[in-house]
Amino acid sequence: MQIPHDEQIAVEQAAKKYSEYVQDIAERVHPLRVALSGLLLLVLLGGIVSTWYWVIPRDDVSVETLYLQRSGHVVLSEVHNDGSRTITDVSIMVQFIDPQGEMVDMFSVSIGNISSHSSVSGNDMQLVMMGVSIWDNHTVRIDLDWTDHSGRAHSKTWVHPVGEWVVEKFVDEP
Repeated sequence: MQIPHDEQIAVEQAAKKYSEYVQDIAERVHPLRVALSGLLLLVLLGGIVSTWYWVIPRDDVSVETLYLQRSGHVVLSEVHNDGSRTITDVSIMVQFIDPQGEMVDMFSVSIGNISSHSSVSGNDMQLVMMGVSIWDNHTVRIDLDWTDHSGRAHSKTWVHPVGEWVVEKFVDEP
């Protein structure tokens, strides 16, 4: 099929016109401008994310617990305040319970306050139990109480069966 000569000329002129248009845009848009625009977009997105994390008032409390099984049992805990406001009257109690439901060992720690974006751990927040059978499955019970920035009291309990694995990690959030 043959395209008529007049239509062929019209198509060639349109193609030339669009080619010149694209070349004109390419000459006006410099690669440095594109790179600066991308950098500006990254700064803007970073500002939005950091505003959410650091400025907008929010509460975000969690407890991280690590269970280790060696020649005995070890339970380590840490309380995180990832929120942007201080929490007060924080208390954590961790109990290690045998298969019969009897408490083997426990710790209870009271903390006056935890400032924003920080955490608390230490020797007071660990259990080391030697001489307890490592062949049985046990239970770790975690009780956390705190008061948020507006004065509301919160209380949360988590129960985790342990002993099937040598190392277990739990991150509990209300």
